Amino acid sequence: MPIPFDIHQLQCFIAVAEELHFGRAAQRMHLTQPPLSRQIKLLEARLDVQLFERSGREVRLTAAGAAFLGGAREVIQAARTSTALARDAANRPQERLSLGFTPVAAYEALPGLLRGFNEDLPLAELALNELMTLAQLDALVRNDIDAALLRPSINLFHFDSMRVNVDSLVAVLPGNHALTKKKELRLSDFENQPYIGHDPVRAKYLADITGQGFRAANVSPRTVLCCTEPQTMLAMVGAGLGLAIVAGQVGRYTSNPLVEFRPFRAETLPAIEIWMVWRKGNRNPTVEWLIRSAEQFVAELGI
Repeated sequence: MPIPFDIHQLQCFIAVAEELHFGRAAQRMHLTQPPLSRQIKLLEARLDVQLFERSGREVRLTAAGAAFLGGAREVIQAARTSTALARDAANRPQERLSLGFTPVAAYEALPGLLRGFNEDLPLAELALNELMTLAQLDALVRNDIDAALLRPSINLFHFDSMRVNVDSLVAVLPGNHALTKKKELRLSDFENQPYIGHDPVRAKYLADITGQGFRAANVSPRTVLCCTEPQTMLAMVGAGLGLAIVAGQVGRYTSNPLVEFRPFRAETLPAIEIWMVWRKGNRNPTVEWLIRSAEQFVAELGI
């Protein structure tokens, strides 16, 4: 059913109802009296009720007019509120941060960078995408994500980047393995041992580092399986399928009674890194916030 009036007619009616004088109501509406009177008559005709009693110079609300007044005020207030909300939404930047991250980044880098997100950006939407490094780079190129937490890559020169995490590699052993008697290991301890390695494509960074380490040490483990996710590697080690090498923070934040972690001697393997990467010239205000947060996080870590 069509609404039998418009906002301007309601405003004219409210002005007359509150002033109870057509002349003063016309001044309030910045009209002359004849146009105001026509609006009231048109409203009464559309409603098919009399809203005012006119006797000489005296104006009074009818019972219908008094009943209509409260609803008319609510409609005007609702219109003002809706207008303010629409203008606020139109003027406010659409804040959304889509962030990619590798599984290991979720241990330290991701929560460290997102501290204060809700407090600083209470209206912003956060979208998290757990992806391996190559998939994150592809997502950045496609503009599917705004920033990424990933392993170093030769393709990073296309983007702006910042190192946000440095860690060491540790050995993962079945809980009943003889090597658990040692407090720290060398790569030579892996000679001819069944080994659960990193996928050479999806986890290329760690596969390259561990592979180069074994070749430099002239060590040849027996690779029985390659995995991408660190939790999968822990599960396979716990099942007794072999030994593995993972980021130190995996051991610091994981409790698994079937495996034990051992550090390597300092000179055995290089440190590993996580970098934050974003498209050059990205002016998304949430990305600018993330960069500031990363700078503070890195300063606290001293890296």
